[in-house]
Amino acid sequence: SHESAPVTVRPSTADVTAIPTVRSPLLEGASTVAGSAKTPEGTTVDVYVNAAWVGSATVTADGLWSLDIPTPLAVGDSVSATATGVQAGAVTSPSSAKVAVAPSSRRPPRPL
Repeated sequence: SHESAPVTVRPSTADVTAIPTVRSPLLEGASTVAGSAKTPEGTTVDVYVNAAWVGSATVTADGLWSLDIPTPLAVGDSVSATATGVQAGAVTSPSSAKVAVAPSSRRPPRPL
């Protein structure tokens, strides 16, 4: 009997879901994260704030997604997303580019 060499099975690149985009800029106090994806309608986008999962959104027919997050964003937070396609055997995309949360341009009124 002869043993064959080990075989590594990797998913086809056709099965890897395209990386979603997080719309920027993101400003402190925002409670919605949105973006786009070059993926089929129904693709699931998982959103992360500071590497912690905060929820999932679904890509619409026009390639957009939006998620209301439980805690408003703070300056310095980092937001990213991954996507998982709807086709059987779909592989989750690598993480999107991280978007840093910037200070809001709103300034408190000056005292009289």
